[in-house]
Amino acid sequence: MTLPTTKRINSAMLQSTIGETVRFVGELKGRQDNIATFLSSDKGTVMVHMSDGAQYGTKFMEIIGTVNGDRSINEMTSTNFGHSFDLETYDAMIVKAQKFPSVF
Repeated sequence: MTLPTTKRINSAMLQSTIGETVRFVGELKGRQDNIATFLSSDKGTVMVHMSDGAQYGTKFMEIIGTVNGDRSINEMTSTNFGHSFDLETYDAMIVKAQKFPSVF
């Protein structure tokens, strides 16, 4: 599957990216049926509608998906990011990427 170019976001950026394909990294906090709850790098909560066959095997995940009007994400694909990931540093990178998009 070929994925479109995506911008990296945190929970505060969801409202401005409705309908867009985005790249989101967060800490998995729970799942119920096909909905996963994540803690975002900016400490917000993000709900992800998991794709069929999604394999969430680690504490931190990267999700590529489309942002819905309710600020949830429909997952297209996901990547396990391990059990140790510095969300605070990642959030600083996201903020810099918004200011200097040509670098990222």
